[in-house]
Amino acid sequence: MKKQMNGRQLSRFYSSLATFLKSGLTVERGLDTMKEGKKGPLLWMMDGLQHHIGRGGSLWQGMSRYPKYFDEFQVMIVKGAEESGMTAPTFKKLGQYYESRYTAKRRFLAGLIYPIILLHAAVLLPPLKYLLVENLNRSYASVALPPLLGAYGIVGLTIILWKKHSRTGWLRRKIDGFVLDLPALGILVRDVSLARAFWSLSAMLTAGVDAVTAARNAAVAAGNTVIKRQLLDNLYILEIGRSFKEYYAATGMISSDQMGVVAVGEDSGALAESLEQLVQQMEETNALRFVMLMKSVGMLIYFIVAAIVAFTVISFYTSYFKF
Repeated sequence: MKKQMNGRQLSRFYSSLATFLKSGLTVERGLDTMKEGKKGPLLWMMDGLQHHIGRGGSLWQGMSRYPKYFDEFQVMIVKGAEESGMTAPTFKKLGQYYESRYTAKRRFLAGLIYPIILLHAAVLLPPLKYLLVENLNRSYASVALPPLLGAYGIVGLTIILWKKHSRTGWLRRKIDGFVLDLPALGILVRDVSLARAFWSLSAMLTAGVDAVTAARNAAVAAGNTVIKRQLLDNLYILEIGRSFKEYYAATGMISSDQMGVVAVGEDSGALAESLEQLVQQMEETNALRFVMLMKSVGMLIYFIVAAIVAFTVISFYTSYFKF
């Protein structure tokens, strides 16, 4: 079921709660203040949370009644935070996480604009040769629209199939494994997934969730099913009381630099803080990788479109001067 709060709204929700708690207000009072200016389903949800807490219930229990707004991941972290008394720092971390996801999503969509424009040009330019050289009696739309609509149909069908099989099944595993094997994109996807897992682990450890449960849910939060399976398959290392360093070493997916951060954090007793710093470094690196990848894709499509234009022009003039 689709959430009715995007990343920016979730970020403001948790950041506001963290600010209210630091100011000495209760969650109930904070929710009452946050309701100002809200209307519709969002207002009803906050009313429900406030009413539940006012009757002596916990925030995480109230959140679990609204799965359209709060998924199991959020409920588990808030539950751990309330049980450990670490609500304010946990809410602050959740606010930062969803703000980061919102920004990353906007950056991703912005990066797609140029390649999409060039792809449209690649579809719309070839019919020019057909119209100018071979058949002047047909309209441009009658030639250009069929391939364009066909391309839209393929994209739409791909999206439908992906949504239908994206959570489980062999198709998801095959696609995730294929993507990880790609030269440049695979490295980016791997580090994005690992950054999610590291951040989730950091948030849950901060909230007071036990190590095994935190690692299990962090693996699920990774997103990529291949990485998730690898993390879950080695979870027994933590279950028998071994260290996170040994756990991640067994997965074979962590670089030596990342392993060093985990080891230092674990030895110093500040693993959650060390993982948070590691995630920030990884996100900066991933942002640069994404920009470079989009530039490379854009240049590739640009040269393809340029070749199509050149071929169309040459074909036209070759036919025009033919006697």
